[in-house]
Amino acid sequence: MISTILFDWDGCIVNSLPTWLSAYHTVLQNFATDISDKEIVSKLFGKWNAWESVGIPKKYVPLCNQELSRIVFDGIESTPLHTEVKETLGELYELGVTMGVITTNRRKIIERHMHHLGIQSLFDIVITADDCSRHKPHPDPILKALDTLNSPGDKTLMIGDSQHDILAAKNAGIPNCIFYPEPNQLFYKRSELEALKPTYFIEQMSYLVSIAQKEKLPIPIVDELADDYIDGESIEDGE
Repeated sequence: MISTILFDWDGCIVNSLPTWLSAYHTVLQNFATDISDKEIVSKLFGKWNAWESVGIPKKYVPLCNQELSRIVFDGIESTPLHTEVKETLGELYELGVTMGVITTNRRKIIERHMHHLGIQSLFDIVITADDCSRHKPHPDPILKALDTLNSPGDKTLMIGDSQHDILAAKNAGIPNCIFYPEPNQLFYKRSELEALKPTYFIEQMSYLVSIAQKEKLPIPIVDELADDYIDGESIEDGE
């Protein structure tokens, strides 16, 4: 049986991708920059210091990150859990599964959101962008969680909604799972996520309970991580 499950936060536990997309558009409008939803998802989602890739001068990166954080923070109360998440977390907790969150989001946002949703007591560890200098898809956040929890990699599962989660898990050498609920299908193509060859691919969070009870998990296929996927910089926001 799985001993530990590590969850991504945005797009996995909470249905927050629309919140982030709107926040990015708002920030970009301040610079009279109008780019497509697709570009925002591919170039900016999950990356704090990628503003230059959409034409924002480097000197404004801290300001952009500050404003992005503020907008997302202010939108917490209108950002719900994905369907079946709370029930699934409760079942996993009853099964004795250790649970954690591995996110590129900021700690102040995550802690406030967890408290608002009333699920903070279910997680034994939360690793945020403030806790590691190298973020997903680099394996460091996952490895830090495994070390802190003393969890064996072959009995730990990483679940998330994007390539960053799967690549991070593969590079940490642990089984992984794509969560692809209906709301996320507006943001990511199934074919691109399937091409990552995740250990599991689910559309309903409740399926995670049966996966958790498997006696043995498949050994993940480990791919070499391209250098341009590694974000080794601290978040530039002046904080």
